Amino acid sequence: MTAIKNIVEGESLSYIGLFKVKELYDLIEKWCYEMGYDHQELKNYQEHYDTGKQIIIEARPFKLISDYAKIEIRIFMIFSEIKDVEVERDGIKEIYNKGKVDMIFDLFLVTDWENILQNRPLYYFLRTIFDKFIYKSYTRKFERKALSDYEDIKDKIKGYLNMYKY
Repeated sequence: MTAIKNIVEGESLSYIGLFKVKELYDLIEKWCYEMGYDHQELKNYQEHYDTGKQIIIEARPFKLISDYAKIEIRIFMIFSEIKDVEVERDGIKEIYNKGKVDMIFDLFLVTDWENILQNRPLYYFLRTIFDKFIYKSYTRKFERKALSDYEDIKDKIKGYLNMYKY
């Protein structure tokens, strides 16, 4: 059976102001490409209200770090009260989105992601012993790598959103 270890659970990020939804989404996709992650999108839909648009996106980038382990980052994004605003910068008119961004991040380390060791109770027992004693140093190394990647994407998103504050 696949073992999933939660490294970060439910960490949130909120922002209210000007931004571009497409640029933010492209930033995440570009980061995934540069860091070797496969970008998987589970939800992406848009609703229109009197107060503006609401866009909900659930992205789950993952990276295979060995035949036994993979890193998954879950990014749940809710863009609410989105309205298009025309802004003039250096004499050039640009269209930005104005609204609220709420993001929830989860980080997982998934071991035995191919479900190789789930067929028999003996295999399950051996996998547990293997994880706890033999593969422990590798697991810690994978966790540090996962946390480093998570902090990197979160810092890039924060930097992008703070860029439009001024």
